[in-house]
Amino acid sequence: MRRQRAPYGSGLNPEKEVLLPLHELERLLLHARAAHPREACGLLVGTEEGDGDVLRFVETSSRRNTATTFRITDADARHVALSSAGPGERVRGCAHTHNLGRAYPSKADHLVPKRPGDLWLIVAIRSPEIGIFEWDGEAFHRRPLRVLRPAGAGANRRSG
Repeated sequence: MRRQRAPYGSGLNPEKEVLLPLHELERLLLHARAAHPREACGLLVGTEEGDGDVLRFVETSSRRNTATTFRITDADARHVALSSAGPGERVRGCAHTHNLGRAYPSKADHLVPKRPGDLWLIVAIRSPEIGIFEWDGEAFHRRPLRVLRPAGAGANRRSG
C-alpha cells in the first residue's frame, strides 16, 4: 500500500523555525560522547507554537546501536510519551548522530518508520554540523533551526 503524502498546505511548514535551547543540544552532545563509537539517539519532545516548534531532547538507550545505525524501541517511545511529555507537549520526532556522515538524512533514515510531520534532528560528529528535517510522508525537508542561548549569553545562533 502506498503511503499518503501530506502536502505542506496541510499543516507542514518548511519555513517555520525549530527552536532548541542550548542546554538541550548540550545534553544530546554529552549523550553522543557517551555512546561513541555507536550512534546516539533520543526523542524530541516539544510544543508547536506560533513562531516555531520548541524542543527538548530525551535520550534513549544506545546499547543496540552501531556506528551507522540507531534504534529506538517501542518501549522507549511509549515510556517517553507517557512520562516525559509535559503539559501541551508531545513526541515530535527523534534526534541522532551520524558518526561517519553529514547532518543529512541517510538511506537508512528514509527506511525507518515515521509519520508525516515528524522532525529528525541529526548531528554530524566528524564535521560539526546540525540539521533538522521534517518528514512529509515521502521525503525529508530541511527546517530552519535556531539554538536558543540563555538570556544574556549573546545572540541566538541559527543553523540550517
